[in-house]
Amino acid sequence: VKIVMLTLKFFLGKYAKVSVEEAQAAEAEEEEGENKGKGDKKVGQDRRKTMYTFKKAAKKTAARKAKMYKSLKNIEKDRNKEATYNTIFPAIEVINDPQTFAERLFTVLQKSHERFEIRLLMMHVLAKLISCHELIVMNFYPYLERYMEPYHRDVT
Repeated sequence: VKIVMLTLKFFLGKYAKVSVEEAQAAEAEEEEGENKGKGDKKVGQDRRKTMYTFKKAAKKTAARKAKMYKSLKNIEKDRNKEATYNTIFPAIEVINDPQTFAERLFTVLQKSHERFEIRLLMMHVLAKLISCHELIVMNFYPYLERYMEPYHRDVT
């Protein structure tokens, strides 16, 4: 049971925060090596726009300066959020034969008498797999309808 949960969480990208952070750090180092001095185009434009509005102001007050630094921090935060979103599902993206894997996981799900949490994790992995690879798994959506009742927990 624990192995199944760990495997499903691995495919969902919830395996361990440390490994995701290490992957982000490695990706950032790799990106710095490729794009030395270039920077992210969108972030660069946002930064330039923020700096321009600060320089355009008639009087440079401490409040305007603080506001500028705050907006620059928000821009960097948004950039970091986008980078973390891209690294969440690498295991699902690199599956060799996703259609066969999805069909087999669905048959295991149908025959499963595991706890509700594990079945919910299986459905979550299957749904992510279907959306990522644009697969067609017959009878998956009618199966999901069983669990879309208001008395089930974690439906939303």
